[in-house]
Amino acid sequence: MALASRITTSRLKLTAITLICFALSLILLVQIDRCLLRYRAARLLDDFHSIRLRQSTWSDAQRLVSRWGAFGHYEGTCTATKCSYFITLSDLQSRIERPLDEYMSAHYPQSYSGIRLGHIFSKLGSRYAHMRVGFLVKDGIIQRSSIVEILEVPASDPTCDMNCDGYGLILKAVANDHLLPHQEDFWLLGEEEQLAQHPDFKVGTPSGCENCMSADITFTPYIGQQELNRITAFNMSCFATLRACRTLPEVLPAATGWHLYPNVEGGPSVPNYEATKRPCDVPVFALARDVTSVFLVEAISAQTFLNHEDGDPPFDRERQRVTAEVIKVFKGSSAPAPGSQISLIPFAGIFGDRQYQFENLAEKRRYLIFRNEDAIRDHASIKRTLELDHCSVVEDSPQAETDVERGLALNDHAQFDKDAEYTPW
Repeated sequence: MALASRITTSRLKLTAITLICFALSLILLVQIDRCLLRYRAARLLDDFHSIRLRQSTWSDAQRLVSRWGAFGHYEGTCTATKCSYFITLSDLQSRIERPLDEYMSAHYPQSYSGIRLGHIFSKLGSRYAHMRVGFLVKDGIIQRSSIVEILEVPASDPTCDMNCDGYGLILKAVANDHLLPHQEDFWLLGEEEQLAQHPDFKVGTPSGCENCMSADITFTPYIGQQELNRITAFNMSCFATLRACRTLPEVLPAATGWHLYPNVEGGPSVPNYEATKRPCDVPVFALARDVTSVFLVEAISAQTFLNHEDGDPPFDRERQRVTAEVIKVFKGSSAPAPGSQISLIPFAGIFGDRQYQFENLAEKRRYLIFRNEDAIRDHASIKRTLELDHCSVVEDSPQAETDVERGLALNDHAQFDKDAEYTPW
């Protein structure tokens, strides 16, 4: 009996030692994977910064494809004529969970309800981490690039159980030839006034981001390389540090002055990005680049009228109606035809706000009109009375028309294929 008891005790000790060694091996594996992910992410960020939009060639793209082939993804064909290519790095949990989830969904579609290994991996020191870089080749030139970084922030309560959620930090930067949203790209975030400070990029936060903090950056292909590097200089230590990065400025230092989440970041109490105090300082070339239509008019006559507006109490606001002749269309199928007469109602201001004042048009003068609206192909159906937005009128001059032409030259309409764009979710 004593011998049997000693054998049982030895087996239990051996089993315990084996389990401890196995657990330590898993923890070590997770930590090694996190360090490798940080190293690869740093290299991938360097490669993203090496891309020179509208300058880097198909040969440059091929070098990236060759270097990152094991992590690359594209749909259809990838040739010098056109190729949307995405490079994705992710943590060990995601690389195990995703294929297992796909296998179970395919083989047991009726009974399988999803697998979540996050709680197990979190006990091993792992956190969800993801980085994706994409580029678009068109006619032998890299025209667009994008970068996404997603990091999990675990719940701050150390006693958190499986039902306690943390949140995600999401940073996205995508190149586009215009920075104001059109009908097909409503995802462009950020206030127009930002363009007065930096006309080549804009940043905003999505309204539907639950359990996350997100910064969406859109930049033009003509942005200075130094500025692009600054606004996408991600902190790579957040991939492997034992203490989780918990705010956007920790992951992206440039976000410190954006105050996207002031209550969390300890910033001033502002609703969003600190916009310029002179909103009509947006450069003319940036307006021409970003709106859907630009046309030149000559004001023939102008009259004022009172417009009744509901309020508490209701009040009458003085507005102006201008009869104008369209002289020239620079951009947009939705613009009225040259030679036609239209009525313009300029921006009436915002009651009690000094920054947004009544905008008058003078008779016998010419003005450039900037409008951002859905395209209308049938000119006969275009409204003859157009209400103008704030800062949508610029007095005509040779310099202003030169700036308009400069802005139009920046539009190339290249876009990532929607079907090819790979999402991490």
